[in-house]
Amino acid sequence: MVSRKSPLPSMPVSAATEDRPVPFADKRPLERTVIDLLQSHPGLNVCSLVVHRCPEGLCVEGHVVLIDPDVNLAQLLAEIDTTTPILNRVLISATSIDAV
Repeated sequence: MVSRKSPLPSMPVSAATEDRPVPFADKRPLERTVIDLLQSHPGLNVCSLVVHRCPEGLCVEGHVVLIDPDVNLAQLLAEIDTTTPILNRVLISATSIDAV
């Protein structure tokens, strides 16, 4: 008989779960929330976006074009989840890099 591994990888044990690993699937709602918020925001044009967990909290990487110059991306990200530190590695431009 062949042993089957779970199709979902486990996340490393964190301080919040000291005794057990956190299944990867349990972490996806926050990442999905970040992606949905940024992609649906009328003041932003998301060219590329990757959101993943990292030891520091949640890492957001990509390229965003500002349609509305008054949009504060750092503030938007901070309002999503006040308990998880967010590492913002998003390149923000006033025009698309593809247009240059």
